[in-house]
Amino acid sequence: MPSDIGAIGFKLMYNQFSLWPKFSYLMPMAGQVLKDPALQSWLRSTKVLVIHTLRRNRLKTLVSHELAAQSGRFHSRDPHGGDTPVRDRKVFIPLRGLKARLHRIGAAERAARNSIVGLPSIEIWYESYVSASGAQDDARLCAALGQYIPAGGLTSPLRKVASDNLHDSIANYEQVAAHLSGTRFECFLE
Repeated sequence: MPSDIGAIGFKLMYNQFSLWPKFSYLMPMAGQVLKDPALQSWLRSTKVLVIHTLRRNRLKTLVSHELAAQSGRFHSRDPHGGDTPVRDRKVFIPLRGLKARLHRIGAAERAARNSIVGLPSIEIWYESYVSASGAQDDARLCAALGQYIPAGGLTSPLRKVASDNLHDSIANYEQVAAHLSGTRFECFLE
């Protein structure tokens, strides 16, 4: 292992906390009953620092998952985001069940927070982290890991594979906007 590595981590998705991942996705709060006790025990005994990364915009979370399902990946190591230009990656969002899916994302976030109660954790909002104020999150993360902030901050070779602009990512954006207009999910529209 290279000597300049001071911390090692892994990614754990919400549904991987459950013994029945598909059920956990469909019913996040009920999925808490079916938590994987071995995983929970290991996390607690090793005192894993949980870096809970969330997005404020649940519609962007949904789009990201849909695009990843189409392409088979969430990120690319290609500095240009992969073979297909970002602006050409679009997904059709079915209107039927859309509000329920957005509600499930919020329920999954609450279930994840309940799963990590008592563990050392930091909550990072994706939108803040990738903005100009992200340096503050670098400082919080490095302090929690007992590491110095590298010159230039934290970096990753991973690149986004989708546009942050929902107009560019959703093939039927106007229909989605009309469907969510006037609902509590309207705030996720651009």
